[in-house]
Amino acid sequence: MKTYIPMLKDQFRISKLIIASLRGTIDREEQSELDNWVAASADNRKFMQDFTEEQLASDLQVFRSVNEDAIWAKINQRLRSAKEPKKTKFKALKWINYKVAAAAVITFVFGIWLYTSGYIEENATRENLMNNEIVPGKTGATLTLSNGKTIVLGGEKDGKLAEEAGISISKTKDGQLEYTISGSAGSTEGKINTLSTASGQTYILNLPDRSRVYLNAASSLTYPSSFSGSKIRRVELLGEGYFEIAEDKEHPFIVESLGQQVEVLGTHFNINAYQNEPALKTTLTKGSVKVSNTSGNQFSILKPGEQSILTDHSINVTKVDTDLAIAWKNNEFIFENESIESIMRMVERWYNVDVTYIGSRPTERFVGVLSRFDNVAKLLQLLESTGGVNFTIEGRKIFVSK
Repeated sequence: MKTYIPMLKDQFRISKLIIASLRGTIDREEQSELDNWVAASADNRKFMQDFTEEQLASDLQVFRSVNEDAIWAKINQRLRSAKEPKKTKFKALKWINYKVAAAAVITFVFGIWLYTSGYIEENATRENLMNNEIVPGKTGATLTLSNGKTIVLGGEKDGKLAEEAGISISKTKDGQLEYTISGSAGSTEGKINTLSTASGQTYILNLPDRSRVYLNAASSLTYPSSFSGSKIRRVELLGEGYFEIAEDKEHPFIVESLGQQVEVLGTHFNINAYQNEPALKTTLTKGSVKVSNTSGNQFSILKPGEQSILTDHSINVTKVDTDLAIAWKNNEFIFENESIESIMRMVERWYNVDVTYIGSRPTERFVGVLSRFDNVAKLLQLLESTGGVNFTIEGRKIFVSK
């Protein structure tokens, strides 16, 4: 059984088509798909009648003046007045940031359908959810140098943090860790560093070869302080990271993680390699990568828009929406046909909480979009609004029941 929070998978697709149409970037096949959807029912035709070109022109001008709280305030306001849908105006779009326009349009517009269909009800645990102090994660990490020294990265001042064999390690003004060759770099053999994030932390690392790594919560990256003198740029990931690799055809970049090896020359890709996930997923957004198991008896070459899934040393490749895989990097949660267990693993990592299931687990599948900057209560309330799951919060523990 599939449940919505409150956005349908097909509607998410239609939302993206509508936004592409409004932007003028829709292609012929997409326009045909949207036209077929509009022609499918009177409700669809009526929905589209409110999106006139005049309204679009005025709305697009203010899409950039976003405030996340204002977005959700408008959505909730529309949901509360959903009993009178004829009075609903879509000028509320002007409160929505263009980046999240597709998600917001579908969330509050089709949220009305869910409301009138009886999916959204007042929940007895709403007060419990709101009266908590569980806030979203933030920028932070711990750097462990080759000599064992640890440096907590958070609110410390900008500038140089350490130096190893002529390699300067600094924190930039925008809170990123940066490695630069500060002078005559000596031997870096054995100079291995580890950048690790705890639950509720994320960080950006700039390696000395100009590659950039976005590290998700509860993750770690182990790497040499310099790639000088090495034919291969080799790092090890545990958890999740998004890689933007500087091109260097003479020095391949290799990422090792939980029985998998990814070899690249210069490209952008995401690796999800958490130990508590059922599969290891590598998603390519740009360029080309070779994904293989560590035994080397299986490999696949990924193209942009493809994802490899490694389970029990078997590699399968499928086409995916890359926005789903890198949503965390863009500070969003995007769920598409996700189980409650999968969602709550994300919640555990990002909000630094413990999750306990009471009784039988909900079997619904969820689809939805929201900001990772929202407090956990907003996410849980949306999930609860489906009627398929309930939550209780005690301290930093979240109890999940059917």
